[in-house]
Amino acid sequence: MKWEEIRQLYPHQWVKLNILAFHIEEDRKIIDDMEVIKVLSSDEEAGEELGKCAKNEAIYHTYHENISYKMTRLFGFRRRAM
Repeated sequence: MKWEEIRQLYPHQWVKLNILAFHIEEDRKIIDDMEVIKVLSSDEEAGEELGKCAKNEAIYHTYHENISYKMTRLFGFRRRAM
């Protein structure tokens, strides 16, 4: 599904999405194709589900006209041997 379709079906709601296709523009991940896994009933439920998301899943509010994420580099911690 496209984001416009999801916004029409679920206006002003949080949704949990399975990301099927995306592309990258500069430092942004633009979601092209997705499916709705679950409609979330509250901000609290959206926060709880965010912690449970797999790599190809996302939580997003249909208030937003576009769906994209800013990509950031994550640096790991190294353990120093003693």
